[in-house]
Amino acid sequence: MMIIDEIDKRILESLLENARVKMVDIAKECQVSITTVIKRIERMKKEGEIVDETLIIYPRFFGYQHPVSIGINLEIDQEENIHRLIGEKTKMFGIDRLIGTYDLHVFAYAKTLEDIQEIKQAIQKHKGVNNVEILVWSKAFFRFDNFQLDQKVKNNG
Repeated sequence: MMIIDEIDKRILESLLENARVKMVDIAKECQVSITTVIKRIERMKKEGEIVDETLIIYPRFFGYQHPVSIGINLEIDQEENIHRLIGEKTKMFGIDRLIGTYDLHVFAYAKTLEDIQEIKQAIQKHKGVNNVEILVWSKAFFRFDNFQLDQKVKNNG
């Protein structure tokens, strides 16, 4: 686990607030050179603190109106088949193996409520599936501005 200093923290906070912020603005805010900001960002990418720059699309623009969470209990050898099945009716954004109530969790968007019902029925009928639960979100919103970076800041005193 990497420990970041106050300058790294301020760089990360600036990027979390606005990923398109200019390096010169970050440098001014941190009272360091642009080169320092660039080198620190490159180091944080190399060490895994920053994974990648990401483009986030708005699925509703493309007709996918319903964000859903799908919890599935299944025999593990059926996982790939379930991936394909869900992909036919939805746009998957994330799929994870779990330990707990479900073996598999899928976060996806569906075009219609009928599509959601069809995919649930198709999953339930699939060989090796024991249980399916689908939660339809009224709104999907992900925040990253509430991370507590202070826990990782190196104390220089």
